[in-house]
Amino acid sequence: MEQYSRFLIQFVAGLKHQLNNVDVVVFSTRLTDVTDQLQNKKLLLNLQKISTGVHDWSGGTQIGKCF
Repeated sequence: MEQYSRFLIQFVAGLKHQLNNVDVVVFSTRLTDVTDQLQNKKLLLNLQKISTGVHDWSGGTQIGKCF
């Protein structure tokens, strides 16, 4: 999933830079707002901020439990 996450984060970061009133969240075991981590236009810096700021990054999902 890591490679897909990188692509999707790059995509939503581009949207975020074009649309000011958009918030971005990621989901693994819970929703985490990452809008602030996408302020920079450098993909690798954004990914580093998100991976350190989201406590369950690359930790799998618990979709059933969340429902």
